[in-house]
Amino acid sequence: SGATKIIDFDENRDYTAVRFISHLFNAILERRVLKVTYKSFKQREKEEFGFHPYFLKQYNNRWFCFGYREDAKKISNLALDRLLLLKSKTGKYKENNVIDFNEYFEDIIGVTIPENGKVEEVILAVDKELWPYIETKPLHGTQKFDKSTKDKKWQKLSIKIIPNYELETLLLSFGEKIQVLQPAYLKEKLMKRKTIVYNND
Repeated sequence: SGATKIIDFDENRDYTAVRFISHLFNAILERRVLKVTYKSFKQREKEEFGFHPYFLKQYNNRWFCFGYREDAKKISNLALDRLLLLKSKTGKYKENNVIDFNEYFEDIIGVTIPENGKVEEVILAVDKELWPYIETKPLHGTQKFDKSTKDKKWQKLSIKIIPNYELETLLLSFGEKIQVLQPAYLKEKLMKRKTIVYNND
């Protein structure tokens, strides 16, 4: 009889973007400019642009590539599952002298730094039933527990982070078990996202 499987890693077998990873990886190593055909979730039409790839990053079972977009004249990240086509393109490769990717992700969850985003203290109330999970798998490396709330139903913690869409999505994934106390604008934003009512008009 065949060997019994005893370990399984989280992966998406139907994830289409895998075919682009080696192409992008080699383009980064060889400092090659690419012509990209791309269709983001927000765009109706596909776009074509020159792209100078710098860094590959996996987050939440999806792959992203950071690089310089010639049309936008700035560094952007592309979701690999929205790529339609990659080709080599003639042109001088623009070196990355802007972002240190060793430090870039320290202040965020995920891959997105909003324009004008800055590090803020986010204070959360966590239901004590959820606390052991949050303690063993921290939301962020800066997580600090408020010891004065140790024996209460809601326990307070703070993280120092640049708020972004991925943080919002993570917090929403805990439902009513996590509440944002500060900053007020983030609390309001999440309350709005929680109360969107399905309407199929």
